[in-house]
Amino acid sequence: MLAYVDYQVRKRGAAPAVTFGAITLNYADLALRTRSYAAGLAGCGVKAGTRVAVAVGRSESLIPLLLAIWSLRAAYVPIDPAHPLIRQTYILENAQADVLVTDNRHNGLQFAGVTVEPSELLRVPPRNFRTLAPADYLPSDCAYLIYTSGSTGNPKGVVITQGNLLNFLLAMKTRPGLKPQDRLLAITTIAFDIHILELFLPLLTGAQVVVAAKREASAPLELQGLIDRHRITALQATPATWRMLLSGGWQPRQPLKILVGGEALPSDLLPHLHAASTELWNMYGPTETTVWSTCHRISRNDDRIYIGRPIRHTTVHVVDEQLQPVADGVVGELLIGGAGVAAGYYRNPELTRQKFIHLPALESGVLYRTGDAVIRHSNGDIEYIDRIDNQIKIRGFRIEPGDIEQLLARWPQIRQAVVVAANFALNDKRLIAFYLGEPMPSTQLQDYCSEHLPAHMVPRYFVRLEQFPMTANLKVDRKVLVNMGTNYLTEQKKQIATNARDDLDLSLIAVWEKHLAVQGIGIDDDFFELGGHSLLALQVLSEMHQRTGLTFSSAAFFEKPTLRALRESLGEDTGGTASVVKLNQATLGEPVFCLCGMQVYRELAQQFGEQQPVFAIFAETEFSMIRAQSQRHQMNYSFDELVQAYVNAISRQGDFSSVTLIGLSFGGFVALEVADVLSKRGIRVSNVILLDTYLSTGSYRSLRKIAVDLARQFKRERFTGCWTFVLHRWLRLWRKIQLQASDASHRLHSDIKLSRKNRDRAYDCAATQYEDRPRRYHLDALLVKATRTYFGFGYTAKADYDLGSIIRGRLDIREVDSDHLGLMSDNAVRQTYNVIQEYMQQRQV
Repeated sequence: MLAYVDYQVRKRGAAPAVTFGAITLNYADLALRTRSYAAGLAGCGVKAGTRVAVAVGRSESLIPLLLAIWSLRAAYVPIDPAHPLIRQTYILENAQADVLVTDNRHNGLQFAGVTVEPSELLRVPPRNFRTLAPADYLPSDCAYLIYTSGSTGNPKGVVITQGNLLNFLLAMKTRPGLKPQDRLLAITTIAFDIHILELFLPLLTGAQVVVAAKREASAPLELQGLIDRHRITALQATPATWRMLLSGGWQPRQPLKILVGGEALPSDLLPHLHAASTELWNMYGPTETTVWSTCHRISRNDDRIYIGRPIRHTTVHVVDEQLQPVADGVVGELLIGGAGVAAGYYRNPELTRQKFIHLPALESGVLYRTGDAVIRHSNGDIEYIDRIDNQIKIRGFRIEPGDIEQLLARWPQIRQAVVVAANFALNDKRLIAFYLGEPMPSTQLQDYCSEHLPAHMVPRYFVRLEQFPMTANLKVDRKVLVNMGTNYLTEQKKQIATNARDDLDLSLIAVWEKHLAVQGIGIDDDFFELGGHSLLALQVLSEMHQRTGLTFSSAAFFEKPTLRALRESLGEDTGGTASVVKLNQATLGEPVFCLCGMQVYRELAQQFGEQQPVFAIFAETEFSMIRAQSQRHQMNYSFDELVQAYVNAISRQGDFSSVTLIGLSFGGFVALEVADVLSKRGIRVSNVILLDTYLSTGSYRSLRKIAVDLARQFKRERFTGCWTFVLHRWLRLWRKIQLQASDASHRLHSDIKLSRKNRDRAYDCAATQYEDRPRRYHLDALLVKATRTYFGFGYTAKADYDLGSIIRGRLDIREVDSDHLGLMSDNAVRQTYNVIQEYMQQRQV
C-alpha cells in the first residue's frame, strides 16, 4: 500500500489527497505528515510487529497517522472512543497493544503502556525517508487487528495482513473502480472495517478522500450539504445510512457512484439509489475475509438483488451441512477462500480452527465459514438468503447474541438469557432479551448493558420467562422466541394511547410512527423506550424539521425524548412554519399537496394508493387563528405570510419539477396563491384542484352575501363596540342555522368535529381579508362542487361560485353528490377522487 502512495506523491504531489473541514493536504503534504508521525512513533518505541491502538477522533491527521504506523511495519488496533470504557479496555488488553494514541487522555481509559496524543508525535523532527514504504516490508506483516462481536461474551480480534489489505484494494481499484478525478466521502468509524476502502482506495488511485466529522456523518442535513459542497462523486454506506440520507426525496447535485453493504439491501431502496447514482454496487464480505469479498453492479433490469461474484484472487464455494458442494440454485453455506482470508483470530486458536478450515477437495488454501446461507445461480451470481446460525445483523452491525447473553448471565438475578431479533416492521429488526430469573426493571438492565456494550448491541426490550421453549433436541428454540418477541412488540403497541393536542402534534407523531413502526404513539412516550436508537433519532429530527420547518434541538431530544418536551423547548415563535404529514405510502410519481388540513384529507389520500405520494400541510398561522377565535382575541393574520409558510413547507420536501395542489374550501384560495408563487419560481403546477371553494359573491339573492357586505361596511366605517358585537353574534347564529339545515347523514372527520366552530369563524375572517384584496390567477383549475352545499333558505349558488372573476385560465367544473364537508368521506370521497383522476388524465393527453 505504501509504495502506491509513494507513486502518487511522485506523480501528483500537488494534487489534493485528504480534506477535513477547511483543511486539505495534497499528496506531498500527506507524505510529510506521515513521515513526521512515523518519527514520533519511532521515538515511542514503535517498530516492526508493534501493535498501536488508535482511539482518536476524525480529522485530517487520521490517515497519515495510520500510514505512519504501517511505514514502521507495525499494525494498528482501531478503537472507537464512543464505545463503553469496559469494551475499550478489553480490546487494549487482549490485543496486547504496546502504544495507545488518543486525543483524550482524560476519558478514564486504563492502559499500562505508552500513551501519546497525536500532537505530541509531531514534535519530533521527521526522518529523511526517501519513501514511505520500508525496505523489508513483508506481505505477512499484520496491517490491522480489528475487533468484531464474538460468541464467547467478548469481542474477537481479526488479524488482517498487508497481503490481505493490498489484494483487497487492488481489487476495488478495478471493480467498482475509482479514478484520479474522483472525490470519495469517508463517513465510517475505523472500528468498522469498511473504513479501509474509504480511507485508502482514493490514495491508491490518486483520488481525493474527504473525511466527514463524526457529527456530519450522523446528521442527514449536514451530510447532504457536505456531499454537495465538495462535489462528492463516490460514497459507501450501509442501507440504513442510505435510507437516512435519501429520506425526503433529497438528490445529490451530481450523481454518485454508490456502494452499499454491511447488511442485506432492501428492495424498496433500489429506486431511490438508482435515482441518485451513476453506478450502484452491492458489496458483501465478512471482516474475516478483508472487508468485501464479492460485489455486483446492480442494473435496473435485475430481477433479484445479488451480492455478485468474487473479487480478484478470491474463491467461493457453496456447501451443505456436511461441507459438500451443492448444485447451482440450491441453498447452502458460503465458504470464502483466496488472498483475502485473514490470518485468524488473535489469541483464539480454538475459534480459528472452527471458522478457518481446510478442505483439500475444494482447494489447497484456507477457507472461511461465513455462516451465511446463499444461492449461486447458473450465471455465477450469488444471492444472499439469511444467516444459518444465530448471528444477527442490524443497521449494518454484525452482532453475536452470545456477547449479550454472556453479559446478562453475569447479572446475579439472571440464570440464563437468550437474545433474538424480531421484526418490528419491514426492514426493521429490534433486539429482545428473554431471560430466566428474578423480575428486573428493563431500565436497570439497559443501563447495565450500556456500560459494557456499544449502543447497537443493547436490547431495548427485556422479557422474563418461567422457562424457554425447547426443540426436540432439548435446545432453546430461538424461532419460537422470535415469534414470541414479535407478539410481544405487537402488544406493546396496543397499550400506547394517542393524546395529540393539535395538528402539529399529529404531524410529529406521524413522523415517529413512520420510523418506529409503532401505532398510537402519545406525546409523553419516550422515543428510545419505543425502540428508537441514536441513528434513527437523527433521521427523525431531520424529518421533523422537513415536515414542520421547525428546528428541534438534538441536545433537547436526547435529554428528554418526548414530543411534549420537544414542543416546550421550541417556545412560541413558530408562526411562520407549516407542518407536513405524508398520508400514504407511495414514493414515486408527482407529489400531491393538500392544503389547510390533515385528518380531513386522509381518506382522499388512501384513494391514490401507490400511484402518487400525498402530503397534507397545515400552517402554524392557522393554529394561531383558531386559538385567537377560541379565546375571543383579535386575529392577527396575514394571508401572504400564510401562503409563504405553505410554499416553504413544499420546498422542504424535495426538489420537485412539478406538483399537484388540492385545497378544500378556504384551502382552495391558498392553493391558487401557492400555485402562482411556485410557478414564478419555475416549479410546474400540473393541477390545481379546488374542493367546494367559493367566494362570498358566489351566490345570488343570499342573506349570507348581505351579512358579509354589512360586515365589510361596518369594518370600512370603523363601527366598534356593541354594534360589532351584535353583528358577530348574528353571524354566528346564522352559521348555526346553516349547519343544522345541511344533511346530517354525512359523517364529519373527528378533527373537524373537534374544532369546527372555531375554524369556521377563523376561516370566515380569513376569507374576508382575502377578498378585500383583488387577485387574478392566470392558470387552469378544477372546481369540484358539492351539490348539497347549503347557502341559506332559497338562495342559489352561481355555476362557478364566481371563481371566474379571479381565475383567468380555464376553469373546469364537476359536481359530486355531497354536502360541503362530506366531499372528504364515505362514497363521496371516492367520487371526488374519480373526478380528480379523470381531470388529471385529460390534462396529460
